[in-house]
Amino acid sequence: MSPEEGAIVGSRPVFHLGYEGSGELRPRGMRFRITLDPAGPDGEAYVFDQRRRHSGWASAGDGLVLYRPRKPLEHGRYRWRVGFWDGVEWIENAGSRGIRVDSVPPADVEGLSVLLDAERGEVRLEWKPVALDRDGRPEFVARYHVYRYERRAFPRGIKALEVGVVVEPRFVDRDPPHNESRILYYRVTAEDQAGNEPDRRD
Repeated sequence: MSPEEGAIVGSRPVFHLGYEGSGELRPRGMRFRITLDPAGPDGEAYVFDQRRRHSGWASAGDGLVLYRPRKPLEHGRYRWRVGFWDGVEWIENAGSRGIRVDSVPPADVEGLSVLLDAERGEVRLEWKPVALDRDGRPEFVARYHVYRYERRAFPRGIKALEVGVVVEPRFVDRDPPHNESRILYYRVTAEDQAGNEPDRRD
């Protein structure tokens, strides 16, 4: 089963459910149920019952079933467990796993500086590290995305070109367009461990 104990996931995580027995050994009418119980008293509980709704469930071959929630989960900590319907009754898995759903993207990148090195034909970018999410909570940034826009595409129109993905708060664009009359715009966004990223404003 995954996500694993202690995993940090996005608002629509993919649950992997493994079972023993395949083909003729799999009970007829076998279905699964995922229950998420909130860690705190004010959280929302979720039940995803394959018998009631097939949407979101998929078989990934013998012995593996996948589920992805149709709607985003609320931000918070949960314990999730699995039950399966053997055609007669529900059988609950004895264990559960704790996960944290992170649905809040990192705060916007600030302090972006852009320096043109005309001799090398490079553009150097630096910015302040992001340490908080949009709600002001501590955030761990997994990577930064650097996007380049040309004047005719900013802020709407042609999709921004992603020119780099970095871990440190700095980047060198070594292949900018070499037309002196062209104005370039850069945008940097942070992505957290759960894959949340602020709107890129394509």
